[in-house]
Amino acid sequence: MKTTNNYLVDHFTALKKYYTDLAVRLDLNQTPSIANYVNECVKKEHKWLKQFENDGLITVKNVVDKTKILDIKSEVEEFITERKHLNPIRKPQGKFVVPSDSKKATKEFLEDLTNLESKTPTVSIQDPLINLKGLFSLVFHDEIISKITAYFKTLPMLTFVKVVKHFPNDFQSSVNEWHVDGPPGSIGSSKLLKVIYYLDDINNLDEGPYCYIKGSHLDRMTYNKRSFSDNEINNYYPEEKIKQAYAQCGDVVFTRGELTHKAGKPITKPRTLIIVNYCIHEEYLDTKGLDFIVDKIKIKKQDVSKLKFQNLSDNLIKI
Repeated sequence: MKTTNNYLVDHFTALKKYYTDLAVRLDLNQTPSIANYVNECVKKEHKWLKQFENDGLITVKNVVDKTKILDIKSEVEEFITERKHLNPIRKPQGKFVVPSDSKKATKEFLEDLTNLESKTPTVSIQDPLINLKGLFSLVFHDEIISKITAYFKTLPMLTFVKVVKHFPNDFQSSVNEWHVDGPPGSIGSSKLLKVIYYLDDINNLDEGPYCYIKGSHLDRMTYNKRSFSDNEINNYYPEEKIKQAYAQCGDVVFTRGELTHKAGKPITKPRTLIIVNYCIHEEYLDTKGLDFIVDKIKIKKQDVSKLKFQNLSDNLIKI
């Protein structure tokens, strides 16, 4: 598969690939235990799924014990304070910092990690499923997997995990711009489900909530590009469609990658969150044309043995 300059071709290439791979993944449903589980999930999550398919984002209250969230946050803060298990942080290009995995960015990294909050918009944890003790139980939480299984009508794969802290400063990164995940411009999956856990209570715009355009997966502005300016968004979508996903520790935000969205920039305090993506195949179908590096997710073998269905970890590196 090759990326092209025709973004519409990219989109339909990825869509065709998704449904081809979905047909293969559905073969798992021929196993009676998986078939029964999928059927139970679809019945159980029927009302949730109907709303999710219409709106593109739903916040479910009190899914996870708040103490588990705070324990993870405490561990993240410890890593940041001690400067351990952190992903490399690139030097800013003016006030814009390209994500640390970008191939196009400068190869210069910050060596002096003092006062990080004034040098970069974000810092993230390296190999989070390995280094954060409580993360496994969140990523494979029964209610989370039930809803995602109902959405895909088969067992999903875990395709992306990021634990990141956003600082309230003048720096910006690409996630602060309106965009959709996947194609065009690269052959990425056309359909993925994203789960977000805030490690802080987020109650107002100054605290940097996840921002989205309600129903934009059904009313996309154009397929000719995947990033949009504030003016483009405001000129196309009515004000009442431009939303913010406010939530508390323990709540879970479910959203679709095709939904137009951005990370709100925190102004009054730092914001830490966990982002987990699920799909039925690799999230990036052709990495040759990408402008960033796709790292495989690592997981402990002893954790994989705890899963109800081993197929949930099909594309992970077991160590």
